[in-house]
Amino acid sequence: MSEKINTYYKYTLFGILGLGIILRLGLLLKNPSFFYDETSLALNLINRSYSELFLGLDYEQSAPPIFLVLSKFFLSITDNSNSYLRDIFLRILPFIAGIAVLPAFYYFISDLTKNRFVQVISLFLITFNPLTINYCAQFKQYSLELLFGIMILHCFYKIIFKNKFKNYSIILISLAPWFSFSSFFIIVSSLIILLKKNRNIFLKVLCPYIISCGLLYYTSLKNVFSTTYSDLAGSWAGSYSYLELQHPLRVLIRLGELFTYYKPASIILGGMVTAAIIVFWVTEKSLLKKVFLFLPILLTAGASVLRIYPVSARLILFLLPIIIIFISVYCCRYSKLIPLIFCVISFIFSFLYLPAPTATSHREALDYLESNLTPSDKILIDSDFNTYTYYAANKVLNADLVQIPYVCSVSKWQEPCKEFISNLPPGSYYLILPSAVTDSIIVNGKIIDKGNFSRSTVIKFQK
Repeated sequence: MSEKINTYYKYTLFGILGLGIILRLGLLLKNPSFFYDETSLALNLINRSYSELFLGLDYEQSAPPIFLVLSKFFLSITDNSNSYLRDIFLRILPFIAGIAVLPAFYYFISDLTKNRFVQVISLFLITFNPLTINYCAQFKQYSLELLFGIMILHCFYKIIFKNKFKNYSIILISLAPWFSFSSFFIIVSSLIILLKKNRNIFLKVLCPYIISCGLLYYTSLKNVFSTTYSDLAGSWAGSYSYLELQHPLRVLIRLGELFTYYKPASIILGGMVTAAIIVFWVTEKSLLKKVFLFLPILLTAGASVLRIYPVSARLILFLLPIIIIFISVYCCRYSKLIPLIFCVISFIFSFLYLPAPTATSHREALDYLESNLTPSDKILIDSDFNTYTYYAANKVLNADLVQIPYVCSVSKWQEPCKEFISNLPPGSYYLILPSAVTDSIIVNGKIIDKGNFSRSTVIKFQK
């Protein structure tokens, strides 16, 4: 009987991993157009040399230097004239990291608990999660930061709770900041515990880590803080990405957004995550383990309240493994219902948001434009100008560009945009929008042609 159960267990694991990989591979091959942040980051790679990637990026972008260097290498080995292949090559590193997350987390959970039901639930929750799937196929660093978060947690767990210290742990911990800025919260939390548990190993780990962080600061972070950070901080503040004590509901929203992009549902899920954290504190007897798992969350929250680090879902994705541990390992001690509810919700949303809602079809729109544009036409570009610049780089588009006011996009192409279009001088125009719009947006003009794509619209009209 035990052999039969063991077989079912293995098949279940392989089934989860297999379907998870198929989902991620399918999204990679679907290769949706880059959206604003992706194209802004890609333009930095195109316009800068390898050494200039350490100097702080343009367009309110920031990413770990090794991620940038490796991504530029992938960009250099592809055909820049083929937008589809260029996009897919830039997504290779996030894809590899996103796939590696699954076995890495399984091995960590297997060390943490021998309960096979919990192992299956944990693997299911990280495999069928909208964020882990979508960031696996987006040109951003978040899946790499998630991978390093898991590896560092597992590494310190072995050192602190199993007295298994290997010299390669020093290399992993020291190099982590070059691949993941968010690794700071996990490493500092674990070092605080290690200081009390084993001072000899603490010093072995601390010294090379400080040297590595010092080199990272003087070669990269110093430039980021002096050039880009103030713009990023302003952008984060404008998007309500910082925690504020007078807005406690924001905590629930941010926790819930780790499982869904749908804000009303995130409040409910955030409440359930909070309940799982309470269960963790009640059921876990080891104070050391409580500190080990909760301190990274506490440090991240503290940095956010101090307006040092934002807590948007993508930027706290590295905390997802800890949240899943609270849900699967500790909630199962009382009831299997909450973990199963999270599994069902995660599974539904993982299919519902493929790709993520921020995706556009600008690549296809620019291909359409290149085939139909005439020299007398003018092109109306919305606030996502970087996406146009990125996809127009390898095309011949001889036309004047007209920037659409930002108010048009924030008003969702209603009255302000209609007024802007109605006041345009006579001529032939192509309007490119990152969304589906009705023909009523064209005021005092005649629509000549229209190209509809899944997430973009191109309208040609005559004034």
